[in-house]
Amino acid sequence: MNKLLVICLLLVGFYSAQAQSIKPSEVPTAVTSVFKKNYPYATDAKWENADGMYEVSFKNANKDISVLYSYKGELAMTETPCEVSALPANIMAYLTKNVVGAKITEASKLVDAQGIVSYEVEANNTDYLFTANGQFLRTLENDDND
Repeated sequence: MNKLLVICLLLVGFYSAQAQSIKPSEVPTAVTSVFKKNYPYATDAKWENADGMYEVSFKNANKDISVLYSYKGELAMTETPCEVSALPANIMAYLTKNVVGAKITEASKLVDAQGIVSYEVEANNTDYLFTANGQFLRTLENDDND
């Protein structure tokens, strides 16, 4: 199970680094149909493509959400913001011990298609990936600082 989680997280990091913005008209119908069915009240949808995977970032009930789909419209992963206070204690312990002056600026809960939960935390302009119980996995290249 941990291998599957690591593979999914590596894919997310790779796709995030390689993604290109696209127009909604460039997204396969299978993907947009599933998206519209699952999130009928989504607004401000922005699409990206990376090697056949489609990520849509949008607002739903005033929450920022990102969803990653295969070209067939199969759900690969969802990402939703979470409060720092909701993070597992092990994450806070890791950051306190290993990141000098760690200041968390963003935290997200990731759930893959199999329901495996992980967390992505941005601290000091670096993204850190953790398992559901707060075990550190790796850092991600942060492309939001441009």
